[in-house]
Amino acid sequence: MSGGNGASIEELHRRYYAGLLLLAFRLVGERGLAEDLVQETYLTAFLKRRELTGHPNPGGWLYRTLYFKAERELGKSYRTELLFASPESLPRRSLPPEKPPLMEALPSGLTEEERELLTLRFEKGWDYASLADRWGITEAACRKRLSRLLKKCRAAMEEDEEND
Repeated sequence: MSGGNGASIEELHRRYYAGLLLLAFRLVGERGLAEDLVQETYLTAFLKRRELTGHPNPGGWLYRTLYFKAERELGKSYRTELLFASPESLPRRSLPPEKPPLMEALPSGLTEEERELLTLRFEKGWDYASLADRWGITEAACRKRLSRLLKKCRAAMEEDEEND
């Protein structure tokens, strides 16, 4: 197999193995796991040799593939740790400081539906797809409705500031 620069898998192994192993070790912190990830990376390179053949930067391809494999492995081990951890061993997070409820900060003159839309989006963190489903409209229509509503709120707030 030839890489984008004419290098075979063996040549890529000679050229990049040490650097890949160092990166893998830095990412996962275990030599054995790092070696396994590097070998998996070369196996992937062998299996995808056609893709790698025309790649302009085969070394970068190898490093990126290794990074994704390490990221996936770390995610699996973290989820496993959480699954079997006792509640006392889990890290404790402090609650964020209290924010004033959105409803109190909203200008008067909004309909109940407009207040609900703003609350669901900005207090509850709903995404546009969920909001669109709730109102039976398309996601694009939901974005537009929210955009118009925010303009309306800005104008009302600016008007309130001018009156004060």
